Amino acid sequence: MFKRWLTLGGALVAAGGLLTAPAQAAATRPPLQKMTDVKGVQYQLTEKYDSPLSPPPGYEQVGIDGALSGDDRVALLGVGDPACPASVKANLPKMGTTRAFCWDKAMQGVAGSANAWKQPWVPQGIATSGEARAGGVLSGGQQAAVASWNWQNDNPSDIQHPTSDGKDYRNNSVKLAFANLDDGKYRWVLPVWDDGTGNLRRVYGHGGGLAWYGKYLFMANTSNWNHQTVPPGDAGKGAVRVFDTTKIYRRLDGRTGDYQYVMPEVRRYTTGFEPAYISLDRNSTGGASLIAGTYESSQNSVAGTRIVRYDFLDDDYRLAPVATEGWVSTTTADTANAISDVQGVQANGDTLYINMSGGWVKPPTVNNRLAVVNVHGDPSTWTISTRTDWAEHPEDLAPWYEAGSPYPVKELWGLTEAEEQRAMFAVAPSLLNG
Repeated sequence: MFKRWLTLGGALVAAGGLLTAPAQAAATRPPLQKMTDVKGVQYQLTEKYDSPLSPPPGYEQVGIDGALSGDDRVALLGVGDPACPASVKANLPKMGTTRAFCWDKAMQGVAGSANAWKQPWVPQGIATSGEARAGGVLSGGQQAAVASWNWQNDNPSDIQHPTSDGKDYRNNSVKLAFANLDDGKYRWVLPVWDDGTGNLRRVYGHGGGLAWYGKYLFMANTSNWNHQTVPPGDAGKGAVRVFDTTKIYRRLDGRTGDYQYVMPEVRRYTTGFEPAYISLDRNSTGGASLIAGTYESSQNSVAGTRIVRYDFLDDDYRLAPVATEGWVSTTTADTANAISDVQGVQANGDTLYINMSGGWVKPPTVNNRLAVVNVHGDPSTWTISTRTDWAEHPEDLAPWYEAGSPYPVKELWGLTEAEEQRAMFAVAPSLLNG
């Protein structure tokens, strides 16, 4: 979500020292408690509908099939491919992956904090067709993943003004990589909103997490739009933005650039807190739900991370305005099991998979923490087991469901953000629950 690492002599260094791989912490009581204010105004969702022109002027509708096909896409690499940096494979989860894809050289960037400007687009959120449809095969026969990328460059001299190729991005803008996992190729699709005059405007707000349910793609959105035009009534508010993957459009004039493929927002939910990541849980009590949570840096405290659950109302994939339940992290002397610097949370009923970077937590000063938390029943019976053999510099999490009832989770997907370590990967949950 937010970078915090240095490079010394080619070795990755966290805030407090060289990265190590301590053993998995034993299951114990988690530093987590139920939120007592989860149904308060701060966490309520306000639903707003958008009515973008369909298709927008100068575009044709190609849908998800169009995004996942075509000769102009970019090839993903295997982690063993000579063109994939060796550091990608070295920093994947140590328990092994079922699938892994390496981003191409242009999107890997160059390692070292001084080189971040060379590729300011940074991967953040992930969603899979295995959460959109149980089994993971879309109506066109493809398996797919979507990754959100965030522009992280505050240098005013690098701000791009609108040009013929559509480069109008500023810090904290977002674009989406739609990857066909069958042929190993991806293309960029720009999430946009219609300002009511037929103009398509770029979406800002970090895009730190994604969830895919049916045809709808949900995206976590902070209130930081970097002084850009915000949809009416959204200023200063966090949001979950909703896009219809059947309504992806391609420019008719053949011009390339960021606006070649666009996906307009069709709905949004504003809220009083800042959702930094989201995920879909098909196995929650009463049906599917959306998990949304905050990023809280451990620089001042390991407490304060909030994880909130919202039920889906009906087959139209609308969210209930009032949260069902929530959890908040607390202070703890057991820093090995601290819940802080959270980058993504995936729920499977009463089990929470919590993805964390190192931040300022000492010990351990590592950037590959993953906690498995059981929150079933009375809090006195809750358990947490934290491991540090996860991927380095992890970001969002997403499920891949098999068909069934309840839905078996076949894989837990993640992605990494550090330069020359950027990959999407999947791990069997059975390897994490031990």
